[in-house]
Amino acid sequence: TMRVFRSFQGHDGRNECKCSRQDDFNFNWWCDTFRREPSCKVQGHRGTVRTVAFNKSSSMIASGSWDQSLKLWDLESGKLVYTFMGHLASVNSLAFSPREGLLATASDDKIVKIWEVMGGRVLPSFQHSGAVHCVRFSEDGAQIITASGSSLFQQERNDHVKIWDIETGAELFTFAGHADDVLAVEAVAGTSLIASASKDRSIRLWDLDSGQSV
Repeated sequence: TMRVFRSFQGHDGRNECKCSRQDDFNFNWWCDTFRREPSCKVQGHRGTVRTVAFNKSSSMIASGSWDQSLKLWDLESGKLVYTFMGHLASVNSLAFSPREGLLATASDDKIVKIWEVMGGRVLPSFQHSGAVHCVRFSEDGAQIITASGSSLFQQERNDHVKIWDIETGAELFTFAGHADDVLAVEAVAGTSLIASASKDRSIRLWDLDSGQSV
């Protein structure tokens, strides 16, 4: 129907780049688009909230922030379930695994971490050469796909899409071709294709079978 089903509003981004203290650092959601006040409002992050995701059963929401933390919230009550600490820079992206119990985060600290949702134990990490802007799981949950860029003073470009094996930690593929930071990546369901989006103003499709941009 192309009708807006639900709107999520409430973050105050005033002068975000000039003075981040003016952010309200809250994480709100509405159960009704016509309500003037949020039906549930949770607080806890001390920096701009960069990314959110639902778990598979839609019972929880995870959020990542400039404050280097990952937080897990109960959707019904709005209560904070757990805070995951371990990154040394902003958490830019997160994703729940299709296999229940795992959560991935990507950070400006050049690391992707895999967490056990219950308990917060971190599994072996995946090191990159530049800031990691996006992480996604493969359709079967056996691999992660990451999108990275170059840090401020790096001379060598690291604008890559990478595929990693979660169990072994091995880097399976590296796709190079973008001319600037790769900001987003998605696996195309039911195919061997991966889509990536970059600051170079292009979207590329990559074929896992050939390793080439198609």
